[in-house]
Amino acid sequence: MPRWSSTPNRPLAERFWEKVNKDGPVPSHLPELGPCWIWTGGVGVRNGYGRINRGGDIGPEYTHRISWELNVGPVPDGMHVLHRCDVRRCVRPDHLFLGTNLDNVADMNAKGRHVSAMQRLTDAEIVDIRSLVAFGADRKVVAREFGISREHVRDVVNGKRRASA
Repeated sequence: MPRWSSTPNRPLAERFWEKVNKDGPVPSHLPELGPCWIWTGGVGVRNGYGRINRGGDIGPEYTHRISWELNVGPVPDGMHVLHRCDVRRCVRPDHLFLGTNLDNVADMNAKGRHVSAMQRLTDAEIVDIRSLVAFGADRKVVAREFGISREHVRDVVNGKRRASA
């Protein structure tokens, strides 16, 4: 049974709003947006987006999607909730907008946020990863330590997408 299967005792909206700080930073690239509303609860380990248990057997959900639902309405099937401010923990409804997966990728590329794990890693980190794996370190542990996926660890070890260091 998943750990999120128990139904929370309090309504989602109540649990959501108690973990929102409306005095967040003002995005420097878009000061006209005003301050972000920052999610202060749990975040996803891999991506840093806010997460909250929706309840029942549904499990955790991204908080920016919950904010959209609470303030604007349901997120249509197949649509993403994107951030104008580019602050992953921001849940301020007027900082959010709907888009397709293609819109999400275009927005990410237009703002220069698409950086592969191989581009993020320094040459020293590449050497460290290869050494750790060569000496028997578990790839899952190495991936977590460097903030990349196991697939990226495999690619680093195999010299794919970047010349061997």
